[in-house]
Amino acid sequence: MSTVEAVFKFLESYPAWAKVAMLAGVVITVGVAVLAPRTPIGPGTETNPGLGTSVKMVLFKIHGVSPSGLPPSASVRVTAIVNGKTFTYPSLGAVDWLDVGPTMSSQSFGVSLAAQYDIRFEMEVKGGSRHVSQETVQITTVPYTGDYRLFPTKVDGAGVSRASIPAASIRFSLEAPQ
Repeated sequence: MSTVEAVFKFLESYPAWAKVAMLAGVVITVGVAVLAPRTPIGPGTETNPGLGTSVKMVLFKIHGVSPSGLPPSASVRVTAIVNGKTFTYPSLGAVDWLDVGPTMSSQSFGVSLAAQYDIRFEMEVKGGSRHVSQETVQITTVPYTGDYRLFPTKVDGAGVSRASIPAASIRFSLEAPQ
């Protein structure tokens, strides 16, 4: 009670217009604090359209390789670059290469939440050939599923060139974690 009395004595020393201005400031401050929408603070509270407010990362999944110009027994290693961070598929266990086929296992990677995901791929075929693309896929909405075409490269005296016909495509997705 003595605190309230001290506040009233303090306010008595001001003219009426100053008291009204201070009261209006308090009312506006309390009104804004009560009525304004809030963003939760703390871990697990970042947002992205379509994901809600409690997701800190999304799952980037590589589902496999669809060969269109690869030998039937080809083994591959895929490098994915998502917002500048590199992921290698396969990277679980002691497996360095995966045989291309319809039953390839998928692999998931945690990717930091972002407003946009810039994704590109490169692929190496066991035995030396390399496959690339000039394309960077830009994704702004999650979930997303897509295919990324890769083209063989060839090295000659003039440098490295890329073929005009794709040899494979990578099936991938971005999803909210379950």
